[in-house]
Amino acid sequence: ERARNAVRERKQREPERDYTVLLRGGVYRLKDAVVFSIQDSAAVGHTITYAAYRSEKPVFSSGLAMTGWRKEGKIWITDLPASVKPFRTLYDGTGRLPRARGAPFSPTRDFSTIEGLDRFTLPFPPGSLKNWPNLADVDIVIRPNYGWVLNVLPLESVDEAAGVARTRIPASYPMVKVRWGLHDVNSKGTAWVENVLDALDAPGEWVLNTQERKLYLWPRGERPEEIEAPQLTELIRVEGEVDYDGPRDTPVRGLTFRGLGFARADRWPWEKERIGWTLQHDWEMFDRP
Repeated sequence: ERARNAVRERKQREPERDYTVLLRGGVYRLKDAVVFSIQDSAAVGHTITYAAYRSEKPVFSSGLAMTGWRKEGKIWITDLPASVKPFRTLYDGTGRLPRARGAPFSPTRDFSTIEGLDRFTLPFPPGSLKNWPNLADVDIVIRPNYGWVLNVLPLESVDEAAGVARTRIPASYPMVKVRWGLHDVNSKGTAWVENVLDALDAPGEWVLNTQERKLYLWPRGERPEEIEAPQLTELIRVEGEVDYDGPRDTPVRGLTFRGLGFARADRWPWEKERIGWTLQHDWEMFDRP
């Protein structure tokens, strides 16, 4: 941001020229996304470049180190500091770690029996879902009706006796057995649960409990090393001006990024009021990181 602001100031005196900002190697940990706007555009015919210095590797990251681990059996546990925001991805020194995932299952109704079944309702076979204490942290990953669609849906309630669950966000389609496409997924199951302790059964998997503010991990190695939780969903944003009724958009122009690395960012959560603008193909996000 300091370099960006310096370029802004210099451009006021010398707008008609190229600018280059070189970043030395190392990890730059961001607390907020770095935003480039219209005022960061280069003059016509010129460029403003942000590049790695020689053969060095600068990396932007929002990762926050997770420390204070204690071991219980094969699982390691740490308490989250109050300042840590909830996260949906986790990383070690080799890359992204998978969340704990339950066994696959398929909804108990098919397409021909969905009368009155809305897109919040998931009929499930016995034992597949439970009314877990940390239900607010639990996600269902499901192919609703069509084999090429995949939704990640936070759970709202689970009625184990009735075999019916409700999600906080509507699925793209009624959550029934796959009707079109990828029919082979039916034999394996078209849905599974993530982020429950019951499913933490393999190296690399983890579970976050925001009620207890605890992180559970079965590390890939002998102990947790270089475990980082992301705190941002985007690291750099280039933001022009959009005229939705026109459109007479004003993009940012002339920016060049070269040799920069980006790591340790979170995925965006689905929101009830912002699940896309029916863009192809099914639940692509509009104007979201």
